[in-house]
Amino acid sequence: MKAFARRVAVVTGGANVIGRATASTLAKRGVKFVIADFDQAGLNEALAEIEGAGGEAFGFPCDISDDAAFPALRAATLAAYGRVDIVMYNVGLIAGRGCVHVSTSCRGKRRSLRASRAPRQALANLAAEIP
Repeated sequence: MKAFARRVAVVTGGANVIGRATASTLAKRGVKFVIADFDQAGLNEALAEIEGAGGEAFGFPCDISDDAAFPALRAATLAAYGRVDIVMYNVGLIAGRGCVHVSTSCRGKRRSLRASRAPRQALANLAAEIP
């Protein structure tokens, strides 16, 4: 799949299951990855898997419930690669009133995420970097 060669992708929730499998598969096709996740151990494992398969990636530890996470993720991605071609928002978030609980890890951890507009807007700003 030459269409993916030399592309730059950002995957939130990329340390486990779907995000990790997506990153691993596309890295084999030449995609450079920024993997964002709060699970540092999973992040390290995902990076080792991608780099072990000859892919290029860097990890960005962050918690998407923090409104400052996406601007920092955007800045780190642009500093490392100069552009963004693919954005995969691979984190469960149920929009609604108040506080919601969603599973964000295959290890069964439960996290409380604020359902705010700021992270979604920041993600839209990151996606706006796609040419």
